[in-house]
Amino acid sequence: MFCVGVSGHANSKLLSEICDDYREIGLGRFAKAARFFRKHHVTQATMAGKIFKQSLLRPGIIWRHIPDIYTFSIFFSLFLRQKKDLKDDTLLLTAVRAFEKKGVKLIPATDLAPNLLIPHKTLTDRILSDSVYDDVRTAWPITRLIGKLDFGQAVMVSNHRILAIEGIDGTDETIARGAASEKRSAFTVVKIAKPNQDMRFDVPAVGIRTLEKMAASGADALVVEANRTLCVDPLDQFIAKANALNIAVGAVTAEDLGIQELGNVPACFFSFRPLTRVLPNKRQIKDLNVGFPAASALSRYGVGSMVTVRERAILAAQSVDEPILETLQRTNKFAPDGFCAILHQIDGTCRNLCLSASIVNDIIRSGARMIAIDTDIPIEDEKDVRQIAEAHHVPFLAVQEHLKR
Repeated sequence: MFCVGVSGHANSKLLSEICDDYREIGLGRFAKAARFFRKHHVTQATMAGKIFKQSLLRPGIIWRHIPDIYTFSIFFSLFLRQKKDLKDDTLLLTAVRAFEKKGVKLIPATDLAPNLLIPHKTLTDRILSDSVYDDVRTAWPITRLIGKLDFGQAVMVSNHRILAIEGIDGTDETIARGAASEKRSAFTVVKIAKPNQDMRFDVPAVGIRTLEKMAASGADALVVEANRTLCVDPLDQFIAKANALNIAVGAVTAEDLGIQELGNVPACFFSFRPLTRVLPNKRQIKDLNVGFPAASALSRYGVGSMVTVRERAILAAQSVDEPILETLQRTNKFAPDGFCAILHQIDGTCRNLCLSASIVNDIIRSGARMIAIDTDIPIEDEKDVRQIAEAHHVPFLAVQEHLKR
């Protein structure tokens, strides 16, 4: 077994002990990785783990990671020419092609170890209750949608309320946010695959650490998608831990729930009107092109009244009870040098939000470098709001949505 670990991401000590040869490389060194595999006559490989995406979303990625010429040529269109978005699948498919061009074919880990997939059944002594199934029916289409939008795989739900939606912070942090929102009773973690999941990478995964995080946060049920979710620990150990923690774990399908799978997201286009003399730049327009359709799609499910975007990738989506300021602070941790904040109405009211000068001031202080709002959101003291945005050189846009016929 020959392994390449990404610096700052892999457990090099452990991997070097269990591999015949192990090499650690920087994130921008695909040519070096390919030479390592070619040296060992490797023609097939698989990916495991994840890349901490926040490191890719800050300016100056080229200088911070100093890519070799081959990596630069492969990723040039994404980071410099900005011809594509920076969603997970876009980045990972580019990485797959980078290896394939060097003669290394990436295959699904489940082709090599099919036992990693969680089978279709209730795994634990404690079964899923009817109320849990009802909650999963609420969360399933939203979870599938964020997968389709390619920014998350998990949703926390309780009593038909969406407590937290996974973003760039990952599943563990999303579970903790679910606990903060649902202080009175337990809640359910739902984690499923994307509609067109590429099994070579970014397959949803759970493990003993997930169960420990759930127990610490008060979650008492975990529902995953059968035969499309990985268990990163031996399944018998995972089940024993769940039983010890009294957590119900089930692997289900959409058919079990009696719901239809997510169809195509309704196509729409939009126009915007600047409310300030400060105009958005090309990067910000591209962020708007990614973020506004996502906010529109989420709003149809009663969530996502605000999404935040950076470098054509969605960072966070606001859940039902999460205050705007918390969503902004969560985003700021991963994009401290700026992001785009997009607010969209829900059920015609945007949760009775009236955009005031103080709210706009909070949004800007949290790191927003552009604000875009649905035209159905009323603005209180619009003159003051414009002055605050212009004083901070922040573009402020009113966006009108038009459904395609």
